[in-house]
Amino acid sequence: MSERDERGIVLPIVLLAVSLLIVVILGFDTEARRELKAAAGFRDAVSASALNWAGLQTARAVLLEDTIRDLKAGQTFDGLTDSWKLLPSPLSLGEGLVNVSISDERSKLNINDLALPKDSKQREATVLRFKRLFTALNLDPRLVETLTDWVDEDDVPERNGAETRYYESLTPPYRTANEAVQTLDELRLVRGMTDDSFQRLQQYITVYPFLSDGWININTADPIVIQSLNAKITPAMAMDIVQARPFRSLKDLDKVMSVEAVAKELRLVNAYDVWSDYFIVRISAEIGETTKNSRAVVQRSRADGSSTIVAFEIE
Repeated sequence: MSERDERGIVLPIVLLAVSLLIVVILGFDTEARRELKAAAGFRDAVSASALNWAGLQTARAVLLEDTIRDLKAGQTFDGLTDSWKLLPSPLSLGEGLVNVSISDERSKLNINDLALPKDSKQREATVLRFKRLFTALNLDPRLVETLTDWVDEDDVPERNGAETRYYESLTPPYRTANEAVQTLDELRLVRGMTDDSFQRLQQYITVYPFLSDGWININTADPIVIQSLNAKITPAMAMDIVQARPFRSLKDLDKVMSVEAVAKELRLVNAYDVWSDYFIVRISAEIGETTKNSRAVVQRSRADGSSTIVAFEIE
C-alpha cells in the first residue's frame, strides 16, 4: 500500500475519532449542565423553603410590633388599616423575593361554634346565624343542620342533617367527625357540600380556634358576616358599621345610630369584639426559577403580642 493510500485511510479514521471525541465531550457537557441545573434547582428549593420560614417570622414580628404599639397607646383593637394588614410586598430577602400577606381569622364565622355545648336557645341562635350567612350566599340553609351533625358530639341527626348511619351507607363508608373540625377541607365530606358551595363559603368561615368562643372581630368582618350576626341587621346597617370602622372599644358600636339597639343585643351574647388573635399567614418565595408557597396559622397573645405557630405547611 502506498504512502498516499495510507494517508487516505488515516484521515477518515482521525476524523471519525475526533467526531466521536466531540460527541463524548458534548455528552459530558450536557450531563454536567443537567447536573448543575439540578443542583441549582435543589439549592434554590432549599433557599425558597428558608425564605418561606423567614417570611413567617417577618409576619410574626409585624404582629408583635402592632400589639406593642397599641399597648403603648393604651388601646387594643385590630382593623384593616393596621400594619399587619398593609404589609408591603414583595420583600427582598437575600437573593430572593418574598410575598407575605396576613388575614384575620376572627373576621369569619367559626364552624366549630356549632359544636359548642349550649342550652337549646343558644344552640338555635347559632344555627340561625349560620343559616343567615348561607341564605346571603345563595346556599341552601338546610346544609347548616348537616354541618351541625358533623361537628356536634352526639350521633342523633338534625331534621335535615345526617349522622354516621348515613355516611356508613356510602361507598366507601366513613364516620362523622362528631368533634371540632380541624381543617375547612374536611367539610367537603359533609353531605350536600358541593365544590361550588365550598368555594363560595370558605372565605366567610374558619375553624380557628378549635375550641371556639363564638365571637368575631367587628372591625375586620365582611358585611355579609356582620349581617348574619342578628336578624335585625340589614345590608344597609352592615354597611353603616363598615363605614364607621375602626371601633376602639365594644361600646363604640353604639355610635352607629342605625345599629345602636342591635349592638347591645350582640354584646349580651358576646357576638363580637374589636381585636383579633388568630391569623392566616400566606407566603410565596421566589429565587432563581423556583417558587415555593406556604401557609401558616398563628395565634397571637393580646397581653404582649407574642405568638404561637399553630400550623405551618409548605406546598
